[in-house]
Amino acid sequence: EMNESVETSADLATTSVDAVLTELLAQGHLCAERFTESRVRTRAPRFGNLRIQQEIKQHALELSEAVIQTLQTSELQRACQVWARKFASPPTSAADWAKQARFLRGRGFSHDVVREALQEADVAGQTPQTENAAFGG
Repeated sequence: EMNESVETSADLATTSVDAVLTELLAQGHLCAERFTESRVRTRAPRFGNLRIQQEIKQHALELSEAVIQTLQTSELQRACQVWARKFASPPTSAADWAKQARFLRGRGFSHDVVREALQEADVAGQTPQTENAAFGG
């Protein structure tokens, strides 16, 4: 529990950068479209669609339909990559499954994507793959 409440220097730096970016946007010194593209590009490898959309809304901005579609298309693959960086093996018990699912949900991945990523991890018996072997992947 204590690990979750401890803020790292990277978290503090991100918070400071967010505050500066919000101020620049409010003053009209930053292009909203470029800011949104940059935020999506930097967040997508580490976070799910829900988290990315929430962050964009915090800045009173919206994602374009094209960006939303791109994020939806890649969400399972990104979830599998985030999972693989954090966990060495698929869940072996209900408690492991819950822990790994909580981690991915905390990163902003949807329930369906979390379930699919963990199922692929279980089927593969190792790092989850982004394509199902039964379908030629």
